[in-house]
Amino acid sequence: MNNNQSFEDFLNIDYQSFSRYLFSFSGNEFGIVGALVGYLLCQKLDIDEQNSLGNFLELVGQMILAIAAQNQVKQNDNNQQDHSNSNDDDNNPFQGIFKSNLYR
Repeated sequence: MNNNQSFEDFLNIDYQSFSRYLFSFSGNEFGIVGALVGYLLCQKLDIDEQNSLGNFLELVGQMILAIAAQNQVKQNDNNQQDHSNSNDDDNNPFQGIFKSNLYR
């Protein structure tokens, strides 16, 4: 098997099923599984390999968190725009403050 085929096989893995499986765990189970996987991965690795793999997994986690944070910001912006478009001036408790006699 050549490297291109191995990479294609890696890309074709059903990650959604795997992530749904992980998301079915409780918080405690999720932590325990993470600890076990980390422990088992380190058993056959030397210190440099452990550091390298650990840093790689940290990088993956940081990318996931950065993408999720940006998606959350965009979702919040869309929700605020939808909310402000659906409000009337009649429902605005500050309407009288901004339309005071000073500006007439």
